Amino acid sequence: MTKITLVRHGTTVWVEQGKLHGRLDSPLGETGRKEAGLVAERLRGSHFDVFLTSPAGRAVETANIISRCIDIEPVEMLALQELDFGWLEGKKAINALHTDGTFLKNMQRAACLIIASWTGESRSHQYRRIRQFLDWLLLNHAGKNILLVTHASLHRVIFDTLLEAHLTRWSEDLAIQPCGISEVLLDKDNHVEWFKLNQIDHLRGQNGSLLSEDQSN
Repeated sequence: MTKITLVRHGTTVWVEQGKLHGRLDSPLGETGRKEAGLVAERLRGSHFDVFLTSPAGRAVETANIISRCIDIEPVEMLALQELDFGWLEGKKAINALHTDGTFLKNMQRAACLIIASWTGESRSHQYRRIRQFLDWLLLNHAGKNILLVTHASLHRVIFDTLLEAHLTRWSEDLAIQPCGISEVLLDKDNHVEWFKLNQIDHLRGQNGSLLSEDQSN
């Protein structure tokens, strides 16, 4: 059995400002550092054979905080970097535009993906990149416990690929919260036995609310 655990990076200064990262970066804010500490405590005592992180500073910072609780150092992996949004990077994210109506939001989302594909990286290229990464990962680390720290869209693409489904199509508004945990267990033939998306109980305060409720990357 191979178990893959994914953690999204914590809330950054740009997330708090509603800006889109992509390949650009922004450090964790105070909330993000708290989230990283909480997810580190949630994972404390867990055994991981492999610990990989996106090279983005926000992911590396999150991974380094986690590493203090699980006794393994993260290794940066270029394949885990966020989608390149090109011209849109550093600008307001879709969920910060305050557009009323699902149709208009979907139109804006589609327009952003078109702009990203023209000026950055297409979604089809991102899927091929992740397919190649997973082929490498499961060839070299089959039967191991694997921890990945990466980005919201990477959670969706990885699960799309492993499930041979289209998670982003049947749940466009699926939110992967900052420092949310997703898990998948694969059998010896790399078929999915079970999976859990966006586990966030460790991020809830005494009143039941999340430290942050963001959907951008």
